Amino acid sequence: MLDALRSDDNLLGEAVAALLLLVPWALAVRGMRRGYRRRRARDEERFGAVPSVDPPGRAPDGEALYTGTTVGGSRIDRVAAGGLFGRGPCRYWLDTDRLVFQRVRGPVVAVTGIRDAGVTGAHAGRVLAPGRIAIVAWTLGGRPVDTGFAFDDAEAAADFADRVAALARTPSSGDRR
Repeated sequence: MLDALRSDDNLLGEAVAALLLLVPWALAVRGMRRGYRRRRARDEERFGAVPSVDPPGRAPDGEALYTGTTVGGSRIDRVAAGGLFGRGPCRYWLDTDRLVFQRVRGPVVAVTGIRDAGVTGAHAGRVLAPGRIAIVAWTLGGRPVDTGFAFDDAEAAADFADRVAALARTPSSGDRR
């Protein structure tokens, strides 16, 4: 059908062919955006406000790849509330009672109520070599969630998990999943 509409001297046919390709794409993008907005609203109702703060007035303690936040115990049920959805580079600060992190162009999130920390090889749909993703288990809105940070090597991930576990005053676990 598209070949019949296309010819060198048929500008209208070319325009129709382009529309036949663009309209379904635009409708798909619109549907995905709508679904994301609904999910974000549902998660904001379910988890409440994400605790955000001003960035600490000192240099970050390190950088990692934020892999996402999932509902506690799930590797793939991602939380979309309060800027927690998506992946990207982040910087982090470890204070005496909390972990603070900020993704590029994202809010500064204060992780309080830390329950545990450990390492794994997969989180929120991201799969790496074993032990390269540090998982921080914490409580958001009274519900357990897990936030993942990927590192270049397993030693850096384990060190981060140990330091975060010390904030929770619990021993760092190995692969929790």
